[in-house]
Formats: sequence, C-alpha cells, structure tokens
Amino acid sequence: MSSLSTFDPTNVKTLKASVAELIFDAILSGEFQPGERLNESDLARRLRISRTAMREVLHQLEGEGLLINRPRRGMFVEALTRRDVEDICAIRLMLEAEALRLCKRNLDSHAEEELSQRLEELKKYTPEQVGYFSRVDLGFHRAIWRIAGNKHLEKTLVRLTAPLFIFGASHARIRKLNPSHSPILEFLQGKSNQSAQQVVLQHLKAGLLSEEDQEDKKVVGF
Repeated sequence: MSSLSTFDPTNVKTLKASVAELIFDAILSGEFQPGERLNESDLARRLRISRTAMREVLHQLEGEGLLINRPRRGMFVEALTRRDVEDICAIRLMLEAEALRLCKRNLDSHAEEELSQRLEELKKYTPEQVGYFSRVDLGFHRAIWRIAGNKHLEKTLVRLTAPLFIFGASHARIRKLNPSHSPILEFLQGKSNQSAQQVVLQHLKAGLLSEEDQEDKKVVGF
C-alpha cells in the first residue's frame, strides 16, 4: 500500500477517487484500526486536499460500509461484533450464492481469465501481506459480483460485506480462508458438484465464522 505520508496529489488524475482508494487501502491493511476515528482536518492536511473534498471522500467510504458516522463525534472505521458478523454472513450467504449463479451464466473467456489471475494473486500471499491479501480478496469477490450483471445486487454486496474484509484481516484467518477460493472458481467453471450456496457457506466457514458461529443454524441458513 502507498503510505499516506508519500501521497502526491499532483500525480493523480481524479483526486478524490485516488484519496478514497488510499484510505480504503489503509483501512484494509490495518493502518487505521476498527473503531478508530478518522480526523478529517488532519487527513486533509496530510494529503494536501481541501477539507470539503476530504469530507466527501469520507462520506463515500461511509456509503461503502467501511466507515460509520457518529453525530458530533466524526467518522470511525467500522468495528464488527460477533453478532454483526453472524447477521452479515446470514444475508451474504443468500446474496452471494445468487451472484455466483448469475456469474456462472455470464462467464466468458475474458471473465474467466480475470478471475483466474486474481486467484493466482491470492495464492502469492505471505504472512507479512495481510493488507495485500484483503485488497486482492475483495477484488476477487467484487469481480464476481460485477460479472453477475445485476448492479443492484453488486451494490448491496459491496455495502454489506466491506466490513467483513476488515474483520477477517489476520494471518490466522487468512491461512484458513485462502484455500476456499479455488472451489468458487471451480463452481463458476462448471467443475463442481456443489451448489452455489454450499460453495459460499464453505467459504464463510473457512475464514470468517468461528466454530460457535458455524453451529448457529441462523448463520448457516438451514
């Protein structure tokens, strides 16, 4: 990730988009921790943009599910409780299963190549690259949602699941989660006997849900 301290606003084409991506990466990599307050004026000064532009960036990230606005206190990085994770996973199971079914229907050679390349990037993960993995992981899933071709489903999944990629950003979770990406691509390629829901459930169990969560029938959707 590019450090906030090395950001040069003269080298970007779309300033706010670049700042949003930079802060997004900082959150995924742990530079900003869950529950941490983001100081609007300090960020604007460090990144050499106006406070108005920075405020718009933070509201954009709020809309993407990474930040939460607490009145009279400011913007904070979203911090999930165990119950939050359970509730989000229960919804994600249904929505992402539908996204997989649609993506499988729409998959062409270009889309398959894109997903294969993203999967190879995930396999390059090392314990020192937690932030890198989170970004590539999110990119892999977002590519599937985009290929699915339902913009409303895609938007809902982006907003719903973004905090999960912060929650799951630890080496212990990633070590379990990473192998569960291959069955997703195999399903999309028609090489799997599992249903879309089974593939998603396996993925959620691998890295996000604790053993206690997995025993919760409300979470697994049965």
